[in-house]
Amino acid sequence: MRPPSRIVTPAVCVALGFGLGAATWSLTPSVNAQTLQPSNSAPKTVDISEANAEKIKQASEAIAVAHQALVQDGKYKPAVHTINAYVVLAGGVDALADLDSGRGVDPITFAGLYNGEGVDEVLPHLGEDSMGRLTYKGKLVRMYPIERMRELEQHRLAILDRAAGGSGSLGDLLAQ
Repeated sequence: MRPPSRIVTPAVCVALGFGLGAATWSLTPSVNAQTLQPSNSAPKTVDISEANAEKIKQASEAIAVAHQALVQDGKYKPAVHTINAYVVLAGGVDALADLDSGRGVDPITFAGLYNGEGVDEVLPHLGEDSMGRLTYKGKLVRMYPIERMRELEQHRLAILDRAAGGSGSLGDLLAQ
């Protein structure tokens, strides 16, 4: 027969460890993403030359025109109000269907949703889960998987190839 101390001592150690662990668990602070606090300071000046500012303005105007054309052709269904240059240059996506399916959205749409820039049909369905993460219709909003990002990049390159007089074929681009 074992002496009682050989049985009681490990049991006391386990109970003590469990008790201390449970006590410190409640003391551990939770960590959430940082929220941007509005600044009361004066707006910062942009350090850019007039020539570069003009080029950016022209590029922005061209992207806005392409954005409208993609929307009119049904190639792009945005989920945010801001013009998404990333998606426009890739030929558009159906961000609304992507949100509904839970497959994820592109990084610019993701940021826009977090920033409260969702279109009218999206905003009422945005919320947060218990961990403070953004949800849409109760599903966690995620970014596209890496494979989808690569697919968009290949599509963007094919569009540029076609605009430059090439075939615009993804297969031709991948073979290069």
